[in-house]
Amino acid sequence: MPMSFDVPSSILTDRLELRAPRVEDAAAVNEAILETFDQLHRWLPWALHPPSLEETIEVCTRMAEKWSERKDFPLFGFERASGRFVLGAGLHRWDFAVPSFEIGYWCRKTAQGKGYVKEAVLAITKMGFEVVHANRIEIRCDAENNASAAVARACGFELEGALVNHRRNVHGNLNNTLIFAQVRNDV
Repeated sequence: MPMSFDVPSSILTDRLELRAPRVEDAAAVNEAILETFDQLHRWLPWALHPPSLEETIEVCTRMAEKWSERKDFPLFGFERASGRFVLGAGLHRWDFAVPSFEIGYWCRKTAQGKGYVKEAVLAITKMGFEVVHANRIEIRCDAENNASAAVARACGFELEGALVNHRRNVHGNLNNTLIFAQVRNDV
């Protein structure tokens, strides 16, 4: 079901511009994925192999189409000062009956540890509650992904529990998934 509300195509934070994906972003995104592939491959199901530029162009094209059709809300994060691509994020897995959403994120290796993901998650969370009128926003991560869990905690998300043996990792082993959430009356 497409979104029936007006989502801003750009969100500005102190250091970032978070905006809708564009096909012309593909080279910068591909560079960041290749730089960070060893980490992405461990945690994210879409990172099965290092993508070619052509594959990243196709993904950016699909993301831009989903954005324009209001079927997903992916965001690319760029440093405002330099214009450098630093992260991917977004509001995903909607349940309009609640409404609830999940925030996903990843950060290129050379931009990690600088607070960019926290800055992006706080901005997306604010937009989710104020613009999208969410009653619940979740962050889910592999129980072994300490960096992702630290971001969730730093952004005020509470650990609600773990889904045991929830998914298989890249080695085929069963892993647990942590569920963090904020609900409207928390904010």
